[in-house]
Amino acid sequence: MWECRYVGEEEPLPLITEFVSGYAQKGQLSSTEIDILPDLINLRIFSNVTYFTGRALAGEDGIDSLTSRAGSYAKRVVWVNANRVAIVAAVKQHMLQLAGSAA
Repeated sequence: MWECRYVGEEEPLPLITEFVSGYAQKGQLSSTEIDILPDLINLRIFSNVTYFTGRALAGEDGIDSLTSRAGSYAKRVVWVNANRVAIVAAVKQHMLQLAGSAA
């Protein structure tokens, strides 16, 4: 499962390409899939928000479980949006390198 916390790290791009390396051992990403990767990363972050909101609404957890993470989630989304071109370029380049080394 993709870990959206990668984009919260100091140097996220190498972590993203490492993740792609692992994925590439079993499958390939199409150009379209790579192009939408930043949006999928953000969706993963938003799914965490939805999860903690649901827990709070169901009374399974306090709203502080979400509010304590909200700043971190916002920072990750901002980083992804600011670096979407770099993410796509890094993943495309890495997938090409992996494809070339497999040939």
